[in-house]
Amino acid sequence: MNTAKINFLFGFFFLSFYLIITSCGTARLNEMRLAAKEESPPMFVQNTEKEIIPVTDFKKFKFNSDSLTAKQDKYGYSRIVDNYEYMRTIKGRINLYLKFSSYTSTYYTGNYGLDASGWHSSTKTRLDPYFDIGADQPVVLLNRQNLGPYLKDCSPCKAVLKDYDQTRKHLQTWKYINWASMGTGLALGLIGDPKELSDFQAYGFVTFLFGGVISEVYRLTRVSKNEKKLEHAIMVYNQMR
Repeated sequence: MNTAKINFLFGFFFLSFYLIITSCGTARLNEMRLAAKEESPPMFVQNTEKEIIPVTDFKKFKFNSDSLTAKQDKYGYSRIVDNYEYMRTIKGRINLYLKFSSYTSTYYTGNYGLDASGWHSSTKTRLDPYFDIGADQPVVLLNRQNLGPYLKDCSPCKAVLKDYDQTRKHLQTWKYINWASMGTGLALGLIGDPKELSDFQAYGFVTFLFGGVISEVYRLTRVSKNEKKLEHAIMVYNQMR
């Protein structure tokens, strides 16, 4: 197997990995935002004096974002904190929000792009989850550690969190196995002259490296699914009286 084919496969799998982890359920997000809206008025802004100001057309409505604490348009309700919008996706005793954050992504596509090294960087956005226990309370980054104390008196919620913890432990072990596989593949590919790889090295490189990559891509989908259990725990809590 020549190095051109190896580079092509390497780039193909990493590009697939990048596309999978950056995809999101847009339709589900839109549906959740609509369900978490305030009933009336349909569109409005709320200022720091807690005054609700109805809005008919945001394109014609002029306002200073520094003076607002919330707004609701046709897409959904958002809290405004330090000029950042937190889009509400669950409404209840505990509210769940999503905030857009920027990050730099570096990925390998092989020697086929503008960069001869094959490595490329770009600025992307992601949605980070936050929660609060009331519109007048601080927004808190959603994770197991931050959410747990608020659910300590909810037995069904603790059962969800226990399942989350167990799955997370298994996913961590799975990650180390994948890393070991990818490391073995890289070691086989780096031994000797790349142009003179033996069949054993070439196929071992592909099997261990790409096998580890494919397994890690799938593991990340399970990580994402497990993180949804925190969202489910909030929904269970909101249903409790």
